[in-house]
Amino acid sequence: MTQVAISTPPDLVRSPSPGSRSAHAKQIGTYVQFAVDSNNQSGILSLDGEDASIASDALLTLLEKTSRLEKDQLRKLAVQILAVHDRLPASLLLKGVQRIGTDAAFSGQYSDVFRGKYGEKDVALRRLRAYLMFSGTSKAHLKQEFYSEALVYKTLSHPHILPLLGISEDVFEYTPCTVLPWMENGHIVRHIQTLKERGDLSGNAYSIRVGEWLRQVASGLAYLHSEGFVHGDLRGTNILIDSEENAQLTDFGMSRITETVQETYASMPDGTVRWQAPEVVDPDLFDLSTKGPTYASDVYSFGCICIEVLCLIIVCVSRAHTPTALHTETALWEHERLPGGYTHREGRAASQALTP
Repeated sequence: MTQVAISTPPDLVRSPSPGSRSAHAKQIGTYVQFAVDSNNQSGILSLDGEDASIASDALLTLLEKTSRLEKDQLRKLAVQILAVHDRLPASLLLKGVQRIGTDAAFSGQYSDVFRGKYGEKDVALRRLRAYLMFSGTSKAHLKQEFYSEALVYKTLSHPHILPLLGISEDVFEYTPCTVLPWMENGHIVRHIQTLKERGDLSGNAYSIRVGEWLRQVASGLAYLHSEGFVHGDLRGTNILIDSEENAQLTDFGMSRITETVQETYASMPDGTVRWQAPEVVDPDLFDLSTKGPTYASDVYSFGCICIEVLCLIIVCVSRAHTPTALHTETALWEHERLPGGYTHREGRAASQALTP
């Protein structure tokens, strides 16, 4: 780090007067800087209440100025504060967020997305619908996972990663939601279909435009991997197109939440299996001792996305009667038709599929 290390820890006033809160926050920031420089994490974890939130904010500020190795340490520390004290950085909690309408704009397997406003900004409110299915300790654990993923998400910054604005706890009763910029163009597959219907995406323009979007997705994914993170849920509906026609990766970090839900409700189908690498679908088949997405499985999913957006088909794997087994006696590559798209079984080559 470039900050000047402090030789002795500052004394903290645990209950500052209202008029001295700004000075107290600065004092906490200095204390956090000292604790990080001296590798004294226990000192930060001893803070509680509002001080813990201020310390988390100080860690987020430090994250903007550190190397990759130091970022890993600071992120873990911020997540530990959340786990120990159930306190998020104050900068992550948004007030004054409003929902527009009562119906979701669209729904996924575990979440609903509503349109909203935050000040003058049009925003997307992503509510974890699965949260309503839990109670007691399981619900608290899922909330902890949700907040942890949001906290880590907030530390990421890349031109092709949709930024997290924050979390709102008062838009929906009993359910927190993440607040993100609203993408009017929707996801990449829908946007391609809209452009094709309007005649704005034909001939060479198709391959050029889609090729640039895929390059942007690859750039965003490479950034995630360079920061030590796996996306875990790559598919066309998780790639949004902004007002400047640039691709934005979203739904980062949902894989752990999905795993938590599936461990509790084993009968719930996994709607992302068509984009998952075979070793993620069934690790036992490949003699793997661990399960879950990896850098390599993200790359596999990216390959599926390339087929999805270039050919307007979804690649999927046939499944046996046992939910965790691959059906190896049938064709590995099967396709599900997308609205307005083509399938491999219609005999069209990829180059032909690019021609309207």
